[in-house]
Formats: sequence, structure tokens, C-alpha cells
Amino acid sequence: MAVDKRTDQLMAHLESMIQILEDMDQDMQSRIDDENGCENPNKQRIIFYESQKKRLVNLHEILEDDVLTVLIGIRNLSGPIEYFEK
Repeated sequence: MAVDKRTDQLMAHLESMIQILEDMDQDMQSRIDDENGCENPNKQRIIFYESQKKRLVNLHEILEDDVLTVLIGIRNLSGPIEYFEK
């Protein structure tokens, strides 16, 4: 737990966003699978769903790799900041 509770709130929001993106990614994959399972699959729909899925994956990677790393760094520095102020 961080000294500054706001960083914990940010972490919770970030984790929620990541979970939502994972759910949306699964939804897009289900749509792709459903369309591919049709007798006459619509290639344009599949391309659209794959495009959306790619965007979701890209955003997920940004949040997990970049934003989460920075946020952890901020959280880790909140202790020394409080120490310096005493």
C-alpha cells in the first residue's frame, strides 16, 4: 500500500481498465469465431473485428507495459517523499 492513497486509487482504476480491455478482447474473438463458424462468413466483418481486436491489444500493452510501470514508480517514490517532508 502506498503512502499517498491516490496512487492506490489510480492502480485500482488501471486494473479495472485492463480487465475491461481483456473482456472486450474476448468479445471480439468470440465474434470472429462466430463469423468464421457461419456457412458463408462475411470477410469484411472478420477484418473489422480483427482490427478492433488489434487496437484493444495495443492499448492493453500500453497500459500494462508503460502506464503501469510509471505508476508503480510513482507509488514507490511516495514513501521517500513523505520522509523528506518530515
